[in-house]
Order: sequence, then structure tokens, then C-alpha cells
Amino acid sequence: MSTIEATLKYYFILMAAPLVKKRMGTSTGSSPRSKGWRASSPQDVGQPVESQIASGLETPARSHLFADYMFEYQWVRTLSFMEWGGATVGECLLVADKIDENRRESWEEAWSWMAARLERSAEEALGRGHVHSARSGFLRAYNYYRAAEFFVAPNDVLKHERYLDSLRCFRNALPLMQWSYQHHAIPFENTTIPIHVYTPSSDKRRNATIILLGGGDASGEELYFWGAAAALARGYTVVTMEGPGQRGFLYANPDKPFRIEYEEVMRPVIDFIVTLDEVDESRIALYGLSLGGLTGARIVACEPRLSAFIANSPMTDFYKFMMGGVKRATGVSFSDLQAEHIFVKFSDASAGARFASEQLKWIMGADTIADAVEKTKSMRLNGLEREIKCPVFCLFSVGEGREHYRQFREFTSNLRTDWDSHIFDLDSGADLHCQVNNLSRAYEVAWDWLDDVFNQTNRD
Repeated sequence: MSTIEATLKYYFILMAAPLVKKRMGTSTGSSPRSKGWRASSPQDVGQPVESQIASGLETPARSHLFADYMFEYQWVRTLSFMEWGGATVGECLLVADKIDENRRESWEEAWSWMAARLERSAEEALGRGHVHSARSGFLRAYNYYRAAEFFVAPNDVLKHERYLDSLRCFRNALPLMQWSYQHHAIPFENTTIPIHVYTPSSDKRRNATIILLGGGDASGEELYFWGAAAALARGYTVVTMEGPGQRGFLYANPDKPFRIEYEEVMRPVIDFIVTLDEVDESRIALYGLSLGGLTGARIVACEPRLSAFIANSPMTDFYKFMMGGVKRATGVSFSDLQAEHIFVKFSDASAGARFASEQLKWIMGADTIADAVEKTKSMRLNGLEREIKCPVFCLFSVGEGREHYRQFREFTSNLRTDWDSHIFDLDSGADLHCQVNNLSRAYEVAWDWLDDVFNQTNRD
């Protein structure tokens, strides 16, 4: 779920305006909270989809807890896992009240504080034999440690520590789940690709299977909430994974940054899963999230064993996608080269801009931001989507912006196979990047389409 464009939007605006504090009253939360700022007017809701996208809306008319858009998005991301046991409203609101936007380290401190409390509670519950409470506690602790790690700089040892904390909690939750699972390390080059295989039961029946592929800030464990749990309830076998440039894989293999040739990464994964009793090799779908909409398209164009592809959202050129974020943030129309110059020049202008540039350098394996941007220029499809043979379903949220919508239309116009699409507008409540503000609706739409393609009978 790459959030670089969203980061740019806020922080290029930040260069021209001071950060607005969200908080009114004391830090204890005893005083009334401000209703915050509004990103658009009520009249924006109900507009035609094209008008919503053209207006450059990032969010609909709603109250906000944070003035910082990236804090807001990541807070919503954390809360959005609630349906599958990954968060509660009360805990997330309490954490929000402890975050001081003028002190970015407070984000890590607040989420870590809540995660540690829950981890202790889960351990105590497990010791007393309360499996359901322990599972719920470990899952929420995982998610909150994951959130705590997010904004920590890659060169800070605390980032890896929080990642390991999150991993420990998730692994503690796994044996307590109602699903069967397997963990495998797939040989790849001089290392291994970590995958989880989840199945709805232990009866070894061959199920239609979904491989979940994340984007630039993905971790394999988080993908449990980004579609796996919802798909398991429908009777699918689900495979989650991490590859070059992605969270856990990058920690273990810092010399293997993001690459466009993800078909090479996926090939050994598919080689392995087709041997499993729980996988129906005639019904394997790939679901690509965020930057996974780009790498996933390349995979299905090169991999005939995949029977369906869901792109959320389609992307054809990562460099142009990023430069579109710069143009959108500044509100000025200029060339990609000019946008690149602005991005590089101001990459250290604020804490948030530094975060965006540090993350990009980290996943791209670059020493400088200019080098990182240069490496993104190879991450494009070059019309390879025309080679896709399986059915394709394209998802898009109006909050993705104009450049992403242009690439969505370019991608669908180039397809030479059966395809369909769904656009989440402001009225859907799922208008943010990858529908993070309404994942329930996102997976109703996505998995309903796949049910029809695979003639899948829901087993919930």
C-alpha cells in the first residue's frame, strides 16, 4: 500500500503553511476535541465520478482527527482492520489523543504504549486458557506495533525493533486462529521468500486460491487484514507473501530492493503452491494492492498459471504516478522533469518530506533521493498489459487523483482480455487509496467478482 503520493500531497503544502495542531484542551483528552478541518465541502458528495476525480479531492466532507493528512490516513488504516479483530474504536481514539503532531515521535510512543498493554493482556489471557481473548489481543497488538513502526526512519534501530515486536505478536496469534495455516520459505536467488498459506479448514480440500501481493510499504502479515480474512470466510485458500523491497523481506535482505521484474519473484511461489493439496491449480487468482497493481500486471502477463487478476488500482508507470503527486500537491501544471526537480530539491524541507524521501530511498535501495527517483523510471509496463490473457477486475477510488485515474484508463484501454471495473466514489465511503476507509465494501466488491469468475460457493 504505497503512500508516497499521499505523503507528497501533504508535505509540499506544508512548505507553504505551518502545521495546524489538532488538539484542543489538555493531552489527557478530558477537554472537548476539535472537529478538525474539512478537505471538501458537502456539495462534493453526489457529483459525477469524473467531476470528483477532476476536482482533485483527497477526502470527502468529513471531520478529521489530524491536520496531518498522513497521520490521518495511517490512523484510518490501523482502525480499518477492526472487522477482522485488528483494532477497536476506543483504543484507536485513545491513541489519537496521545499523539502530538508537532512531535512526530509521539506517534510511535502512543501506538507502542497501547500495543505493549495488549500484548501483556493477551499473554495473561492465554495463560488462563482464554484463547479467543488471547487471539484478539495479539492481533491488535500486532497492528498497533505495525502502526508504531511506520513513521520511524529506516536508519533508526527502533524501526526494526517495532517490526520484530509486531511479528512476534502476529506469530503468537497464528496458532489461535480458526483457520489452518502454514509458513514456508521459498528458495529464491541466494535467500528465501516468506509466505503464509491460510486455508478455511484442515480437511485438505482443493480450494480456489488467492495470492495477495502488496505494494511499497507492505508486509506479509498485514495482508491478513488486507483481504485474507475476508476471503477465508468465503472458502478460499489464501497465500500472502513478501518480495524484494517489501517490509520483512527488506529487513532480512537489505541488498534486494524493489524491482519491476516481479514475475521472477512470483514464479517459484507458484511452483510451490500448485503442489499443495489445499490449492486448486486451475483456479488461482492474483490480487495486487497499490504498487502491486503494477507489479501484479506484469506477473499475470508473464504467468499462464494465473486464472484471474484483480488490480487495486491499475498502474502503468510508477515514476509518472509519483510526479503526478508532486503536481497535485503544488497545484501547478508542469513537466515531469520539473516535478522531479522540485521533489529532489525539497526532499529535506520538512520532517514529513524527509520521511517520504527516506522511505523511497529505502525500498529502492538508493543512497540519494535523486538516485531513488531515477530508479523508479524503469518501473513501468510499456504496454505489457496487452499480453494478459486471464479475466481482469480493476478497482479505483476517486481519492487516488488525476494521474492515477489516467493510468487506470490507459491500463483498461490496453487490455485485450475480458475485464470489468468498479469505481468507489465519495458516496461509497471507500474513496481513499485502496479503499482503506471502507475495506468491508472493497472486499464485498472484489470477492463477489471473483466468486462469479470461479463459480465459488460462499462457505461463511
